[in-house]
Amino acid sequence: MAPGGRRLPAGINYEANIYFCQERGGMLLGTYKPQSTPWKINGTPLDFGHELLNSDLDRFADRLEMCFERIPAIGEAGIKNIINSPFTFGPAGNPMMGPVPGLHNSWVAVGVMAVFCQCGGVGLTMAEWMIDSKPSIEV
Repeated sequence: MAPGGRRLPAGINYEANIYFCQERGGMLLGTYKPQSTPWKINGTPLDFGHELLNSDLDRFADRLEMCFERIPAIGEAGIKNIINSPFTFGPAGNPMMGPVPGLHNSWVAVGVMAVFCQCGGVGLTMAEWMIDSKPSIEV
């Protein structure tokens, strides 16, 4: 809970590529750059254990400015921690999903990059595909 026992709002802004939600007693702000810097193109190292990348906050200055303009309270609160980690994107920028060739009853849905935006559609599409042998929308 936030100070005073209140729940903080959650939301998303598509133009700024930001989302925000309550995280314990504070606010979490998430963003990404659509034209990001590729990391480990030839594959993730086998010993990679979710280490963080350098904060590189300057790369996100434009996103932060849009966020602070739209949600002034976040700008006034300041930044406590910066977490910069690798992000998954499919080759076309869309999730890769469907049956796994050669493996009976095996399915995959990976590269879901904008979880708030895509998770409902991905879940529905996968369920339809599994039950009806085809999704009701173009995939």
